[in-house]
Amino acid sequence: MKNVSIYTKVAAFAVLLLSLLPAYSFAENIDPVSWSQLNTEEQKILKPYMENWEQLPVAKQEKLRKSANMWSNMSTEERRILKKQFARWKNLSPDQRKRARDRFKKFRKLPRREQEKLLKARKKFKNLPPEKRRQLKDRWNKLPQNKKRSIKKRIQRRINRAGH
Repeated sequence: MKNVSIYTKVAAFAVLLLSLLPAYSFAENIDPVSWSQLNTEEQKILKPYMENWEQLPVAKQEKLRKSANMWSNMSTEERRILKKQFARWKNLSPDQRKRARDRFKKFRKLPRREQEKLLKARKKFKNLPPEKRRQLKDRWNKLPQNKKRSIKKRIQRRINRAGH
């Protein structure tokens, strides 16, 4: 990716992340789209894929185009958040990325109600004053490993019961 702006790199990563979302339905008879058929905005966002565009499977092209359009329709704030997430993701080790993907897969398998509970709890935690968040993190970090395991098992049992 020579001479590609940071905006283009972030947009390409965002498109890649968004393209990892489940594909709900890709018709098998979609015709391939040549690079020249993409509109200017799609070409700008998908520039890192330009050289290999014609070799990509049609379903992948379609997912990338949909993701590029999602990026185009995001607000400045949504893009800012995604850029921040990209920066954090970039700094994770391969093992941390794998664990994050695994957690996301588990989360997606949960019933909608459990997902909403977890999101609500996360939002509640994120909205706490920084000092209170730090105190809770410190409290957790000071717990003995056996107590942490016990809590995690209890949470896992609740999740498993909710999933069945």
